[in-house]
Amino acid sequence: MRIYKFWLRPEIIYRFSSLKKEQDKNIEIIHTLTEKVIQQRKKEYQSRKQQQSETGESEEARWSVFLDSLLDARDENGVGLTDEDIKSEVITMMFAVSLIILS
Repeated sequence: MRIYKFWLRPEIIYRFSSLKKEQDKNIEIIHTLTEKVIQQRKKEYQSRKQQQSETGESEEARWSVFLDSLLDARDENGVGLTDEDIKSEVITMMFAVSLIILS
C-alpha cells in the first residue's frame, strides 16, 4: 500500500500513520506465532531424541521436516542455531512459500 500512496513514502510520515500501526501489529503476530511453533516443536524434538536414545531407535527411516533440520543443524564447532536464527529462517521460508502460492 505504501508503494501506491506517495505521501506515505517518507519514513517520518509513514511512522505516524495507521498503516504503520497495523504493520507492527501483524509483524508481532507473526513473530509470536513463530516463537510458539518453534518452542513446541523443540520440546517434541527433544522428547523424541531422548526416547530414541533410551530405546536405541534410529532416526534414518523417519522423514525430517524443515524445522527439525534447523534444530539439528550444527556448525563446524558443534554449536546449534539460536532460537532467533531459527525464527528468522522459518519466517523467511513462510514468506517464500506464500509468494510461490500467490504467483
